[in-house]
Amino acid sequence: MSRNNDMQLQRQGSLELAVSRDLKHLELAVQGRALAELMDAARQRDEFVDLGRIRFGQGDYEQALALFEKAVSLEPGADTGAGWLVRALIKMNRLDAARALTERLEREHPASDETFNARYFLREQAGDTHALQDLVCEHMLIKSSCTLHCKLAGLLLMQDNKNEAAPERIREELFHMLELPRPSRAMLLLREAGILRLVLPEVEALAGMQPEPGAHHKDNFAHTLAVLDEIAACDAGRDDVVLRFAALVHDIGKPAARRLDDHANYSFTDHDKIGAELADKLCVRLRFSNAHRARTVRLVRLHNRLHPFGEAWTDAAVRRAVNELGEDLDAMLAFSRADITSSDMDKMAARRAALDVFAERVQGLDRAVLLDPQPPIQGQEIMALLGLQKGGPQVGRAVKYLKQQIVDGALDPQDADAARRIVQTREWDQA
Repeated sequence: MSRNNDMQLQRQGSLELAVSRDLKHLELAVQGRALAELMDAARQRDEFVDLGRIRFGQGDYEQALALFEKAVSLEPGADTGAGWLVRALIKMNRLDAARALTERLEREHPASDETFNARYFLREQAGDTHALQDLVCEHMLIKSSCTLHCKLAGLLLMQDNKNEAAPERIREELFHMLELPRPSRAMLLLREAGILRLVLPEVEALAGMQPEPGAHHKDNFAHTLAVLDEIAACDAGRDDVVLRFAALVHDIGKPAARRLDDHANYSFTDHDKIGAELADKLCVRLRFSNAHRARTVRLVRLHNRLHPFGEAWTDAAVRRAVNELGEDLDAMLAFSRADITSSDMDKMAARRAALDVFAERVQGLDRAVLLDPQPPIQGQEIMALLGLQKGGPQVGRAVKYLKQQIVDGALDPQDADAARRIVQTREWDQA
């Protein structure tokens, strides 16, 4: 791998993730650089830290310790690599040295990430889960990152095994992670740490979906993360954590819905309905509010509502979609755009163009009327027209039919005479 490509790898994501995913690949990249040609000590120091983390991940703590010591010695007084050095000292059972280094960091760099890491590793070694949780929360007051939130979620889960942590706390930590600019990174960290399968096994199951030999389907976990980041970046999802959560769980029905036909083609029929049922149970487990639970389930159930849109859709079909999507119309348009992921660029462009056409057709509609259609005649008059003395199922059917006619554009909400004719002829019986 070239030096430029390796620098790009570091920019794209967490080095810790890269190490855990492919130690050998990254090791070769680091070893392939000529340290002597580096321009400054800071760059050299980073190289030693990178390689030390690789050795640490492989269990070679003695070599890792030597590399971290070399990194720290290159720039006396700096803190880069010091947190990892403390961790290596702990692994080598040199606790006094680890404590002494941590105390120096606390004096010289009280708010740095390296100092936090050093304190964290020492408390982790002591096995004090509550102290670890307090430390993470304290550092989160200074700065917020997906790594910190993942650490806290993991600690809460450790307590949950002892029946000490409330599901609400887990949910709130998930929400904090979802509110990050790139929430996919937090989900990847959760998965690498083994936390995702405990918190959201339904999402973890997407990563375990492997096609049969000779068959193919997209990587549904990668697709989910792409949709999540796309939602986080768009206007609709910028301040809408429920929409982001729905994006995270929108395809959790696929493992149960997956079917392979005789031609080695996969289908996921009704995965939206199955996913909505799973999302409902998940929301109950995490103790969502009733409003957040209902909206999450609805978003998952309807996330494919606009997928079949095309030129053949009549005006009535467009109006019915607007009515069904309700207040979440704009959110679902953004969701539908984000859900378009494919290696076929022409296919992606065609689907996005179709959604643009749908949005244009919606512009001229009176959303208020479609979201809450009000018939021009009311219950008492409908009862009289039907010859009824009191209300009942027939009145309900009449009102429902009149509302649907308004949504379809077949009845003007101000045309009382047309509404009366519909009721008098019981038009719904012939529909």
